[in-house]
Amino acid sequence: MTPLEFWKKYGGKKMREVCGLAGTTIGYFEHIAHGRKHPSSDLALAIAEASAQVTGERIDPQAMLAPKKDTSKREALRRQRAEEFARSQRDEACAGAE
Repeated sequence: MTPLEFWKKYGGKKMREVCGLAGTTIGYFEHIAHGRKHPSSDLALAIAEASAQVTGERIDPQAMLAPKKDTSKREALRRQRAEEFARSQRDEACAGAE
């Protein structure tokens, strides 16, 4: 079960309980559930164990650790700009060395 599926199924009250047992905040867990942040492997395991203890269902720690692939146009454009900038910096450094 993913963190977001768990949250939708059990709601905020159970999530607060899980977060308390795992030693994290509900705010940080929200970031994890939506894929904006990725916890350490220790915290992912603590959340998984706490979810099993509170509800009998375990959140998959791998679902928290696996980064989402960002294939958006915005990310592609950001990478392109970064490459162009790096290339221009190299060109300037080479021209200055001559």
